[in-house]
Amino acid sequence: MIAFIIALDALKRSLAVANQIGIVAVIVDAKDEKAVAFYKDYGFTAFPDNHRRLFLSLSTIKKLVYRSWQSHSNFSRKCIFLKIRL
Repeated sequence: MIAFIIALDALKRSLAVANQIGIVAVIVDAKDEKAVAFYKDYGFTAFPDNHRRLFLSLSTIKKLVYRSWQSHSNFSRKCIFLKIRL
């Protein structure tokens, strides 16, 4: 879970500067096959000539960040609801 949080933070930061520096994707170099699987689980696509180099488009990052924000938001609402009921 911590790896997801760190990766999501990096993706959020890339969105924050995307308009200023003109990026269209984030590229990562996975250190091993486990890392390749991790990135692919979140929508990264491997380059044809190097399966350990993967990319994720900014449009996909926006969807991923929004989806994670909704999940976090729903989780927070559920916690608040449970706290009130207790």
